Amino acid sequence: MFPDLKNKNVLITGAGRNIGRATALEFAQAGANVYFTEINSERLGNLIEELKNSRYSTIKATGFRADITELGDTTMIFNELNKKDISIDILVNNVGYDRERVESLHIIMDEWIKDYTTNIFGPMNLTKRVVKEFMKPRQQGSIVFVTSIHQEVIRRHPIYSSSKAALGMIVKELALELAPHYIRVNGVAP
Repeated sequence: MFPDLKNKNVLITGAGRNIGRATALEFAQAGANVYFTEINSERLGNLIEELKNSRYSTIKATGFRADITELGDTTMIFNELNKKDISIDILVNNVGYDRERVESLHIIMDEWIKDYTTNIFGPMNLTKRVVKEFMKPRQQGSIVFVTSIHQEVIRRHPIYSSSKAALGMIVKELALELAPHYIRVNGVAP
């Protein structure tokens, strides 16, 4: 049984495959309008087609070819949404980067920066934009971060695990900070 999310607008990052794709389809099944980002054009097109099939014909679905680590791409997304007078009700920060395992002593600084930018800084920039939108009309909102069980369980992959652990704490901090504004923040750790 799906919750009734009819007329709710969800924005999902990194929705072209795996958890992001499944999340987009579940929200569509529940009646939400699905707006999503995907860096890969082929995956973006495939998900748009899947969302526009007859089973989900009552919803609106729009994909943005975007890299949320780029401030210009985040601005473009909100400019497009604002042009269409669309306000987001739910943000799902799903995008993440997971490279092949590398021992700590062999990781170069650029790898730390790239992974943290994708897994933490990009989602936080997007979250700040959405929170500003939530606070304008004093509407309720929901933010979900897809973290990982490896925020708690050692994987022997220090960049990935530590970035997901940081997200786990960010979820707790934001949940307390934003609760008085009727904004719910949760983490899902597959």
